[in-house]
Amino acid sequence: MIATKGRPTFKLSAHRIGIVFIIISFIWGLYLIKIQLDERNSQPDYLKGRIIHLSKEYIRALAREKGVYGIDGQPSTQQGVGDLKKATAVLLQSMLERIHVLEKQVEGVIVNSTLEFEILASQIKSLNTTFSLHLSNHSYVSANSCVIPDDPSYPECRQKVMWMRNFWKTHECYAKDHGVNGTICSFLVYLSEVENWCPKFPGRMKPTSRATTEGADLHRSDVQGLLGLLNDQDPIKFKWIKNRINQMWPQWLSALEDLKKKRDLKKIKQKKILVHIGLLANERALHFAANADKGGPLGELVQWSDLIASLYLLGHDVTVTADIPRLQGIFGKLRGPAKKPCPTTIKNDYDLIYLDYYGVKQMQTKVGQFTQSFKCKFRIVDSFGTEAQFNYAGFTEKVPGGSMALWGRHNLNLKQFMTMFPHSPDNSFLGFVVGEEPTPDPHPKKKKARALVYGKHYYMWKDLKQRSFLDVINKYMEIHATVGGGIKKWVPSYVINHGVLPSLEVQKLLQDSMIFVGLGFPYEGPAPLEAIAHGCFFLNTKYHPPRNRINTPFFKDKPTLRQITSQHPYAEDYIGQPYVYTVDINDLNKIEAVMKEIMMAEPVSPYLPYEFTHKGMLERLHVFIENQNFCGQNLWPPLNALQARKGAMGSSCKETCHSLGLVCEPQYFPAINTKERMTRSGFPCNTTRVEDMPSLVAPGYRDDPPVCLRQAQNLLFSCTANSPTTKRLCPCRDFKKGQVALCSKC
Repeated sequence: MIATKGRPTFKLSAHRIGIVFIIISFIWGLYLIKIQLDERNSQPDYLKGRIIHLSKEYIRALAREKGVYGIDGQPSTQQGVGDLKKATAVLLQSMLERIHVLEKQVEGVIVNSTLEFEILASQIKSLNTTFSLHLSNHSYVSANSCVIPDDPSYPECRQKVMWMRNFWKTHECYAKDHGVNGTICSFLVYLSEVENWCPKFPGRMKPTSRATTEGADLHRSDVQGLLGLLNDQDPIKFKWIKNRINQMWPQWLSALEDLKKKRDLKKIKQKKILVHIGLLANERALHFAANADKGGPLGELVQWSDLIASLYLLGHDVTVTADIPRLQGIFGKLRGPAKKPCPTTIKNDYDLIYLDYYGVKQMQTKVGQFTQSFKCKFRIVDSFGTEAQFNYAGFTEKVPGGSMALWGRHNLNLKQFMTMFPHSPDNSFLGFVVGEEPTPDPHPKKKKARALVYGKHYYMWKDLKQRSFLDVINKYMEIHATVGGGIKKWVPSYVINHGVLPSLEVQKLLQDSMIFVGLGFPYEGPAPLEAIAHGCFFLNTKYHPPRNRINTPFFKDKPTLRQITSQHPYAEDYIGQPYVYTVDINDLNKIEAVMKEIMMAEPVSPYLPYEFTHKGMLERLHVFIENQNFCGQNLWPPLNALQARKGAMGSSCKETCHSLGLVCEPQYFPAINTKERMTRSGFPCNTTRVEDMPSLVAPGYRDDPPVCLRQAQNLLFSCTANSPTTKRLCPCRDFKKGQVALCSKC
């Protein structure tokens, strides 16, 4: 700017000449489109008016840039260059958004029209792209030219911008490595492109990667192709998983063919997916793989096996690792200690990353810090589930029970945690597969009076009270077991022990048994479903009181306050009689009555819920991969499935929805977290104080003192939380019979 006597004058730089040229070109392009639309007489008048209005706006922008008008539309007198740049930046951002809307409207008109109209739409898209590129130029990112977006898909954006405003100077990496300069725009660029807390500017969108453009390979029939992915220097790590995949391969192939008939899989885009099994990478300490054939826990290995098979059959580009050096080779190793707050730059070209809590810890310590754009791709295989108060690092209230060790405090969307059973609606139900889908038998034959005990390791038999319980059962039938491990002095002498058996031989025992008997441990394993699928009654141990992290050492470090009411809550709640008898094994009179009832009962036909079949798991995982998006707008499940329901005082949303034959859907919480929605649902929020607060039971209503609670921290939305003084507003949805993870419109 050069000062003169009367008013400021401006140098017309080459850069400014470029602006003028683009604006004039844009106006001319819109004018031509208007003429063509007029000739076709096929476009509504309001759309023509919008085009003319856009032209006028850009004429004004040109005038302001040349100093003719100020930002208020009046003749400029003392307007400075900085203000004019700011006004132009704001105008360009606003116009770009309007062009997006215009583009959508024109596309709507031409959907089934002629080639000429398709050309018109492409012209608008071309102009849109031109201005998107221009807007991405840093010269337009000035002090106050950006508005913090109010996007429910990025609920933390405003809070993060405020943090950046106060603390961006605390370390040079923000400015030096990422171009942060103290302006709102620079904060938004950093928070959208480095840490993914805010939506990206339209003009700065990156092109789609190869991994999301190629079609999925749905013709993989050779199991060797999958087994070849499971390689490690330690041959033991993948041995059990390989055997399970190989054994089930014919059922997997059949299920995929059935799913192709049910759903259109031709449009699946191949995703690049990493599977890192942290518990096997820590095999030297945990011995999971080594103990798999010796009576050790198999639930996690079952889930990993079935996840890997499903991803491969759905046609994705899958990499599997259970080795930390290989993991470092994939992403690059962090150099030096992570002392600076800015995330370390690591390779980030995977679309999804499946891992467990062990894997998260290994990546943090052996690879480097995670950006939010990296963490949003995580899918945590988490058997027992994670609740909001354990996930949100800023939760300040004391959590009952023990510590969390390596669990929790990762600030993820709770739906990124994938459970073994659908016990936690806050999380996603990944599940697993139970053998071969049984064929219902309308006339099942009565089996021999034989019971098989669910207790494959000697320590599960230690409680002497269980001896009396087994004595009662032994009065009615022969008892068999598959106990492995060390000392067997707790196993009664009348039990016929077969030792640890391969899965096919265990299935043969189940086919020949009338009852499958739970001893109370392990919790929520796959075996009871397998027994029911072979036509067994399941004797499910009831807990009084329910077990949780406060009263049971096993759950002490688990990131959940869930009340475990029996050894197998899914069998208790979702299956029940005649297949499942949930009883207190210390109540011998009740055990006696149940045994008499079973001996007199008609035999049960083999039964397996659809969600635990090969086809059910393939379908569920396919829908998750195609629709769940925690790196941007997550518009799934579709909002038209929402049913807002008011809960009773002290009830959780899980309980409220379940009582109505529905399930709680946490993705809908932002949609009902408004004064208007709470009022419409029956709370007196129009006449009562509305308070925004970080609370596990918001949105909701308290009587004393009267207040409507609105959630101020999206990471604390919870289906499972309750308070004796609060009535909750709950986001419920329906579900498909036998596939609780999916709504009827999913």
